[in-house]
Amino acid sequence: MQNEPIDDRMAMDEAAAATKKPGVLVIVAGLVTSAATMALSAVIAWNTEFDPMGLYIMFIFPAGALIVGLAAGSGYGLMSWKTGAKIGGGILAVVVLLQIATYWMSWSIDYRMAKPYFEQEMSFFEYYDTVTRGIAFEKEGGDGYGEPLGAWGYGIRALEVLGFIGGGLIAPILLWNVPYCETCRLYMKRKTVTFLPLGVDVKAAKKLQKNKPGDEDMRANAEQMLEGNAAVVNNLMRLAETGDVDDVQGILKANGLSSKEAGKITSRVQVDAVRCKCCRAGHMELKEVTGQGDKTSTEKLGEYPMTAEQLQRLTA
Repeated sequence: MQNEPIDDRMAMDEAAAATKKPGVLVIVAGLVTSAATMALSAVIAWNTEFDPMGLYIMFIFPAGALIVGLAAGSGYGLMSWKTGAKIGGGILAVVVLLQIATYWMSWSIDYRMAKPYFEQEMSFFEYYDTVTRGIAFEKEGGDGYGEPLGAWGYGIRALEVLGFIGGGLIAPILLWNVPYCETCRLYMKRKTVTFLPLGVDVKAAKKLQKNKPGDEDMRANAEQMLEGNAAVVNNLMRLAETGDVDDVQGILKANGLSSKEAGKITSRVQVDAVRCKCCRAGHMELKEVTGQGDKTSTEKLGEYPMTAEQLQRLTA
């Protein structure tokens, strides 16, 4: 078992040496998905009455451009995850520039497809201006279209460009905050080990909010529980800093909750093991989770480096 990380590391080194610059593969993959997406979008627009890029919500939010941009830029994120090429400011800047280029390339293709149907010769910019000024939204109930927007159509185009660029950045940005192993040049995997109580039972908290007479004992018990929970978490953080995994594991076993149990408490601490699949090293991460359902908020409390052996024992 001890030789597996070494073998995996050698394999990764060989793969990195073979690809030389994985960032190039990220760009190439993004260009491929961009070309495929824009070609498909053009085919749909020319063979149906639906233009994927022209889908708007409340006449303002460019939902179509965002979705098409997401599909076009998906290759950047997928290849970054596959090769371990870290998403940084440089790659994000390149993605923005390529999304802009892809947007104008799609219009160039649209211009060439429409050219045989022109009643009179038009340059690309004349065509773009005519189509943009002619933008009109469908009336409510589908009863025809309203008046062309004229110069206001350029405002719609600006939103379209922003939506397309923003959609293309979604996948890379999602990877921006994913833990990364600089040694092995790989994105790390996260596993939730357990939860620790930090708050009190949700139902009890709601009763205490009503501040009824006779709740003094319940309130005192809740305050005592809060102090005890905070002491456990503080002790866990202290032991994690010293690298005492045995005592850390003891606290987690004695106080750990399942995700279902933790969801019934006003706030809890999520304990995650984050490690590289190659060298197996990583860190333990603590996050305070407050609220329930779609009203949940998260705050990072800290992360504590651990060796491969320590993480193995933590997750055992």
